[in-house]
Amino acid sequence: MKILFAVFVLVTQTGCALLLSQAIFTETTDRYSARPEESGVKLTCAGSECSAARPEARYSRKANPYIFGGGVLLETGATFLAASQSNGTLSDKYTWAAAGLGLLVFLDLFNALSGLDNQIFARSGSCCGLPAETYAEWKGRRVLLKVDDVTEGDEEQRLPLETFSVERALARAGGGTPVGAGKPGLLKQGSRLGVLDFKDSTGTLRVEDARYLSDVVRKLALEVKPKLEVMTKESMVAALEASLTKSKECGAECEVETGRRIGADGLVTGEVIRLGAGYKLNLLFHETKSGALLSTAVAGGNTMQELEASLQLKGAQLLRER
Repeated sequence: MKILFAVFVLVTQTGCALLLSQAIFTETTDRYSARPEESGVKLTCAGSECSAARPEARYSRKANPYIFGGGVLLETGATFLAASQSNGTLSDKYTWAAAGLGLLVFLDLFNALSGLDNQIFARSGSCCGLPAETYAEWKGRRVLLKVDDVTEGDEEQRLPLETFSVERALARAGGGTPVGAGKPGLLKQGSRLGVLDFKDSTGTLRVEDARYLSDVVRKLALEVKPKLEVMTKESMVAALEASLTKSKECGAECEVETGRRIGADGLVTGEVIRLGAGYKLNLLFHETKSGALLSTAVAGGNTMQELEASLQLKGAQLLRER
């Protein structure tokens, strides 16, 4: 019986530790479908015909309440089992085992209850992004759908639509383009894309944090724009050393000039700012030859983990739009 008890406690505590470790910083992705209101609309998602646009929302939270609760229940069961084997004296090892397990349960519950004010179980993130490049064709016109076309609300509270208007999407895009005219504003196959290390205007980020966020966009570019040549940081170092100071002094214009110097056809730049208790990352995508601003996006989050999750969606949206 004692051997079985020891095995049960060992397995229970191991499983509990695994459950509680999985409860921390969990991420979820909610997927939606938005169908066109008009009849006769042809949708193309990531190059294949589809019946609906599919916006996604990514959320993260400090702890998953279901996994956390499961771990605490396992600890509680082990506590009662140890207490049932105890004779109630301080010299009995089962008494100490029950006391130790009970203390673990108390600490877990205390941490959960004391963290409710910080909303440790609340989801944080934003809706939505369009992970697949989606085009709509209607009455001989073609338009690249944006997040605003398939959602309603603002950045603070955006909700996905069940149906959307292609006519309004065309109006927002200035009428779109004739079907068969190609995709306007896209860099040609083999064009070079550069991503500068993002600026930190908060003064609180480590240099490696800002560089990591830039690397996230470089990896996204390889996935979203596989026909482009994404420049490595090493290939840009020499030119950046000559233009970095000037770029910081005069902003976007000098950054575009930096893009020309390193031989990039397209350039992604970004700046991290502090907004309230959270972070915002403003992204710009320029065509370097003309200096035209092709697209913009804003990622946000209260922590670096939330900012990265938002950047995965917003960065893909930035690149797909042009």
